[in-house]
Amino acid sequence: MTGKKRRVAVILGGLVLMAVLGGRGWAAQKKVLDNGLTVILERDESSATTTLQILIKGGKRAEPSAKRGLAFLTTRLSIEIPDSGKAQELISLATRFSITSQGDNSLITMECLSANLEPSLKVLSKIFLDPLLSGIRIDAVKKHMEHQGRIEEDDSVRLGHLAGLRAYFAGSGYGGSTYGDRASLEAIKNKDVSEFYKVYFVGSNMIMSFASDLPEDTLLDFVGRYFARVPIGNPVTLDPVAASEPGEKMVHIERDTKQAFVSRAYRLPNISRRNFALASLLENLLGKGQGSRLWPLRAEKKLAYNVNCRSTQMQEGGLIEAYLETDTAKTEVAREALRAVLDELFRNGTTEEELLYTKNAAKADFIRDNETKARRAGMLAFFETSGLGQEYFGALSLEIDALTLQEVNSCIREILAPEKALEVVVGPKPAG
Repeated sequence: MTGKKRRVAVILGGLVLMAVLGGRGWAAQKKVLDNGLTVILERDESSATTTLQILIKGGKRAEPSAKRGLAFLTTRLSIEIPDSGKAQELISLATRFSITSQGDNSLITMECLSANLEPSLKVLSKIFLDPLLSGIRIDAVKKHMEHQGRIEEDDSVRLGHLAGLRAYFAGSGYGGSTYGDRASLEAIKNKDVSEFYKVYFVGSNMIMSFASDLPEDTLLDFVGRYFARVPIGNPVTLDPVAASEPGEKMVHIERDTKQAFVSRAYRLPNISRRNFALASLLENLLGKGQGSRLWPLRAEKKLAYNVNCRSTQMQEGGLIEAYLETDTAKTEVAREALRAVLDELFRNGTTEEELLYTKNAAKADFIRDNETKARRAGMLAFFETSGLGQEYFGALSLEIDALTLQEVNSCIREILAPEKALEVVVGPKPAG
C-alpha cells in the first residue's frame, strides 16, 4: 500500500469506526446468583430475538491426556434432547442449539425469538439439570464426534491449525482436537462423563450470557425460575499449561489436493488485557485486509488465492498463524515469500503511520466480528471467564489506542523471532 493510500485508509477507517461506535453502546450488566451462577445481560433492541451463551469453565484443558474429547462429549450430552416430544416442542418454538469445546471452556448456544424465550428455557433447563448419560447416548455422540473429526481432517486450514496446537501444546489439553480421536473416545467410559458433569457443570463454574431485547429484570427472573436448581459446587482450579517448543520446526501433512496450505505459527503468551490487544493488533497487521503485510502476496505477486492471520488466545498461552492458500505448483515459492514477509517485519518492525492504520483496522475488525448477538454474548462470557472481565468488551478500543510504537515493535521481536516459528504445509508431497 502506498503512503497516500494508507493515509486515506487511516482516515476512512477512523470515520467508519466512529460511525459504528456512535450508533450504540456496549455496556452489559453482571449479576451473581446465590448458587454461584454468573449472569451477563446485554440489552440489544435491534431485533426481537434472544441469544443465550452458557459457558462452562474447563474445556479441553480439563480433559485427562488419554481422554481427549471428554469436554465436548459431556457438553453435547447435557443438552441432548431425550424424547420426540421435547424435540417437537423446540421445533415449534423455532429454537436452535449448538455447542463447542475450546481451550478453557465449553459453550452452549441457544437462539430463539424473544417471545419464545421462557418456554425454550423451560425445556432447556429440564434437559440440562437431569441429562440422560446412558451408554447408548454416549456411543451415539461418540460416532458423531468421529464424523466431525474426519471433517476436520479434510479441511486444510483446520488441520494446519491443529498441527500448530499439537506442536506448541504437546501433552496439554490445548493440543488436542475438540473431538478427540478414536483411541481417546474408546477410553472414555460412562463414569468419566458422569464425573465430568458433576464437577464442572455447577453454578460456581458457569456463566450465562444473554444478548436480548428483553429487559434485564425479565431475563434474571427467567434464570432464577429455571436454573436456581443448578448446584453451587466448587470453583474449579485447572493445572497450569507447561511451555513447550515444537520438536520439529517444519510439519508437512501430506494430502492429495490441488491446493496447498502454508503457514508460519508462533506461540503467544498467557492472556491479559495488554496481550489480547497486542495479539489483535498483530493479526491485523499481518493478514487482515488490503493494508496487511500479507496482502501483496495475493494481489501483486499472485502467489495465493487467500491470505490471512488469526490468533487463538487462551488463558495459558495461545497461537498466532500467518497463512496462505495457493496452487500446489506455487507451494515452494509461496513458502519463501511468506517467510520473507515475517522475517522482514521481525527485523524492521512497523512504523507510526502503519501502526495508526492497523489500530483502526483492529478496532473495526473487532466490531464487525461481534455484530451478531451470538458473537457478542459469547465474547462477553469469554472475557469474563478469561479474567479480563466482561467490561473489557467496551475497553478493548482504549487498550489498543494506548499501545505505543515501541511496545508493538518489542512484541514483534519477542513473538516473531524466526527461531520460534513453526512452518506447516498441508498438501501433496514435494516432487523428488
